[in-house]
Amino acid sequence: MECIENISYQNTQDCDLADGSDQKVERNNITDINSVYFQNDLDVLQGFIDNNKSLAGMDPFEIGQQKWESMRLVSLDLSDKELTEIPTSICSILPNLKNFDISGNAICSPYPKCIEYIGIQDRRACGNFICPDGYLEIDGECYAADHIVFLESLIDNNVSLEGLKPLNVVDKPGHQKWINGRLDQLILSGKGLTDLPESICSIYQELSVFDISNNSICPSYPSCVENMGYQNTDDCKQSTVTCPDGYVLFDDQCYYYTDLAVLIDFTSSNPSIENYHPLMLGYQTWKDNRLQLLFMSGMNITTIPESIHNLDHLEHLNISHNNLTTLPNS
Repeated sequence: MECIENISYQNTQDCDLADGSDQKVERNNITDINSVYFQNDLDVLQGFIDNNKSLAGMDPFEIGQQKWESMRLVSLDLSDKELTEIPTSICSILPNLKNFDISGNAICSPYPKCIEYIGIQDRRACGNFICPDGYLEIDGECYAADHIVFLESLIDNNVSLEGLKPLNVVDKPGHQKWINGRLDQLILSGKGLTDLPESICSIYQELSVFDISNNSICPSYPSCVENMGYQNTDDCKQSTVTCPDGYVLFDDQCYYYTDLAVLIDFTSSNPSIENYHPLMLGYQTWKDNRLQLLFMSGMNITTIPESIHNLDHLEHLNISHNNLTTLPNS
C-alpha cells in the first residue's frame, strides 16, 4: 500500500516473494542488527509513559510525533505533552535522533547526563531554578554564553543592527532558531552587515543553517565560514593592516624585510630569475612573518648571495639541480 511509509517488522517467511534470496538477506539483516535497537527505542518510549501521568495508559507508538527508519527511531516530538520527567534512558538513543523536541512541558533539572539544558518549560514547580554552567539567564530562559557573546559582538560591529538585542537580531520567524538555549539556525541575508566577528567560529559547527549572503562584508573573512555568499565589496577600503618596524606589507600580510631582501638579492644576482617577484620565487613557507622554508630546485641559479646568512629563521633550504660552482663563505 503506497500510503503507508513504514509497517515496521513483519514475519514474511510464508510470503510469496519475487526474489526470495534478496528479501531473505534484507530480513535477516533487520532481524539480526536492528531488532535489539528497535526494542531499546521502544523501551525509551515506555520510559516516558512510566514517568509521566499525562501519558498513562498509552502505547509507545501513540506518544507524540514519531518517525522511524529501518526499525530505528530517528525523530521524536513530545512538545506540549504536559511532561514532568525525562527518562535517563534517552541518552541511549539521543545520538540517533535527527530531531528531538521536548519544549512546552514542565520538566525540571537535573536532566539526564547527556542533556545540558531543556528550554521553554513551565518551571513554576521547579523551585529556585538556576541556569547550568556556561549559560546566561535572559528573560527566564537560559542561553549558551558563547552564542550570546557572538551575537553581541555582531551587533556591536554592525551599524545596521544598532539597538537590537541578541535574541532579536533577526525578526523573521525561523531565521533565528534556538534549540535548548543554543542557536540552530541563523539567517542574516540582506541585513546590511559590514563585519562578521571571528567569534562566529566558536559556534559555527553547531549551526544547521547559516546564511550571511547579500551583505557588504569586506575580506578577510573568518576561516571557519565555508561560504560567505555574495558580498558587495564596492565600498571596501584599502587594507588598514599596519606592520611593525622592520616589516613590509604585501597583500595584507607583513613580511620581515631582511628575509625579503635576501630573496631580492637572489633575483638580482641570477639572470634566470631576475623577473621574479621575490615572494613568487620558488616554493616558500612563512611562519610568524619570517621565512621558514625555501625550495628553489631546478631554477638555473648560478649564484647564492652572501646575504643568505641573514635568514636566521630558515629551517629548510633546497637549491638542488641548479648551476652552482661556489657557495658563500657564510
